[in-house]
Amino acid sequence: MRDEQSWTIVLALTVLWLIPLVLSVGAGASGTAITFAVVLAALTAAGGLWVFGRFLHIRRLLLEGIRADGKVVATTVDSGVDCVATRSVTIDYCLGGQHHRLKVLESFSSYSVGEVVSVLANPRRPSSAIIERMYADPRRPSAKRGTPKAW
Repeated sequence: MRDEQSWTIVLALTVLWLIPLVLSVGAGASGTAITFAVVLAALTAAGGLWVFGRFLHIRRLLLEGIRADGKVVATTVDSGVDCVATRSVTIDYCLGGQHHRLKVLESFSSYSVGEVVSVLANPRRPSSAIIERMYADPRRPSAKRGTPKAW
């Protein structure tokens, strides 16, 4: 499915989700309830569109991304106000003769400094990349570029 069609479907579902809100306005709901419903609908729609956009970005990188080897240059653990550790890994990689740096938040520390990892970068914007191992199944053999992967 093309990305434009996917966005159209998401927007249509968002509009369909708002129909009960419109009906409640027509039925004479209170102003506070309508305001609350509008704010809730807007936040839900914005969050859903952000998640869907992220999904499409990752999908595009998995299908069209250029594989490059990167080297872990740093791992950090930051403790926030709520005493929850936030871990991140910083990876340097080279694509098209240009050096790029990727910083990724992760839920557990599975990388060590000096480790070589495979990243998938956007061919049109090489600074946009993901760590392949975080999203791709390592047991599935890679297909040639330009051909669909066998599921």
